[in-house]
Amino acid sequence: KGQAQAAEAGPGMGLGDVDRFSACLRQNNCTELVIVNEAITGRLPTDLGRLTTLTRLILNSNSFTGPIPTELAALQSLVSLQLAYNSITSRLPPGLAALTALTELVLHSNDLSGTLPTDFGGLRELVALTIQDSGFTSKLPTELGRLNRLTRLLASTNGFAGACPTELAMMSALTQLALSRNAFTGPISRALGPPGLVTLDVYSNSFTGNLPPEVGQHSQLTALFAAGNRIGGTIPTEIGSLTRLRRLSLSDNSMTGSLPEELGELTSLVQLSVDGQYLTGPVPDALGLLPSLTACDLTKTRAEDVTNRFEHSDAVPNCAFIAADSLLAGPRPGDPVLFPATNLTVSPAPSPSKGGGRGDGGNSSASNLAWQRDDPAANLS
Repeated sequence: KGQAQAAEAGPGMGLGDVDRFSACLRQNNCTELVIVNEAITGRLPTDLGRLTTLTRLILNSNSFTGPIPTELAALQSLVSLQLAYNSITSRLPPGLAALTALTELVLHSNDLSGTLPTDFGGLRELVALTIQDSGFTSKLPTELGRLNRLTRLLASTNGFAGACPTELAMMSALTQLALSRNAFTGPISRALGPPGLVTLDVYSNSFTGNLPPEVGQHSQLTALFAAGNRIGGTIPTEIGSLTRLRRLSLSDNSMTGSLPEELGELTSLVQLSVDGQYLTGPVPDALGLLPSLTACDLTKTRAEDVTNRFEHSDAVPNCAFIAADSLLAGPRPGDPVLFPATNLTVSPAPSPSKGGGRGDGGNSSASNLAWQRDDPAANLS
């Protein structure tokens, strides 16, 4: 492929000192420059713009500083640009939006600033956009709705604010949507994305309104994390249609009513967390019969007789039922063998009166459960 041969890079070396970079500059057909986790320091050199035949530029996990060179706009053949886990600063250069062949743009875990350019809506070939923990602010551009090939939009832990654009629902190929730890407001219904989502993470924002019945149309969902917001109303019965759902977290919101019987239809459910709210009434019998359920957090709810519902259940012998500091009525389970909590780390839940939407990424009790969330960024290259 014309990729330069590997060379060892020592601490404190700049990219100009790395043989692979020098070799690429000498070649006329270098298509890949991959230098990962080699402790290279300094700024990204402007000479990168001379490598016009590059299709993949991957410089993740180094110690680069300074801005992204505007000269990268000359790399019109670039398909993958990955600069994650560095200390790159400043705003994104406008020329990045001209790289219309891009399918992967991986910029997460840097020290960028400013807004996400609206021109990114023109990157129609983009499949993955990962910008979490990068310092972006303001609103998420509505123009992202044009990216009908995008499968992953990971934008957690930034300063995005305002209402979530409804145009996200137009991204028909989207399977992963992560917007957690931002400052989004407005109805939670605007953040549900398209029906084909597999994972939806909107944890720790300030979304309001009710979880709409339309959530039941997301039949491919395996994980729904909506803890730490200001969601009200009841848990919709339509949630029982999500038969592929494995993880459901609605903790630390302001939801009321009872747990719907339809939760017993979630036959794939492994983890359930609805703590820190105003739920009342009995826990559905069918919940104790779910074959895969291993972790249930009902801490600080007002559900009645929940311990009796689980105490004699042989269907979920590994279910870890958390009742510490709860408002549950009735005795605690008599046989602790049936309720091992050895895989859980639990801190006291905040008072439900505090609501959610803290946006601080760490003060919600949901963040203290080891099983609560899987960071989608962990699967990135």
